[in-house]
Amino acid sequence: MPIVKYTAVHTTPKAHLKYILNPDKNEDMKYVTGLNCIDDYEGAYLNFKMLYEHFTGEKYNINTVENGKSHIRIHSYIQSFDKGVTAEQAHQIGVEWAKEVFGDNRPIIISTHVNTDHVHNHIAVCPFDFNGKRWIANKKSLKLAREVSDRIAKEHDIPIIEKPKQKKGMSYAEWLAVQN
Repeated sequence: MPIVKYTAVHTTPKAHLKYILNPDKNEDMKYVTGLNCIDDYEGAYLNFKMLYEHFTGEKYNINTVENGKSHIRIHSYIQSFDKGVTAEQAHQIGVEWAKEVFGDNRPIIISTHVNTDHVHNHIAVCPFDFNGKRWIANKKSLKLAREVSDRIAKEHDIPIIEKPKQKKGMSYAEWLAVQN
């Protein structure tokens, strides 16, 4: 049952890539795939940096803030699996998932970490494809990503959570009351 989580990396893209491409976490780079980019730390960083700087005109390693917002340097997804899933299965599912969700025109790194009690994929996605189209991460795209992940898992005979419990977030009034 893969669980997909998302975070946006606004700062430290180099540190993020270095973490997910750590050879100690993925059996000496055995479970790393680069889609449309080099699959090592320095090469992936340069691929992501080149596209980002070309389409934004900003420096990749300097966090600039406009109107209270900073641009996303890397879209980071984690796809976690139960204990019964092998590293090979998880990595194959992660590669298939990334190709289907993000297409074949965007730099993506998939690194399967095997250093914990459950295997999980770290997927780093460049915010721009080669044509300059920006990936928009929102509730709709996360829902799609989770649906694709579930479908691919089923195709590989890996069980999924049919009706996951939804965490209800706080309303603004509730959050404000907690703050006060």
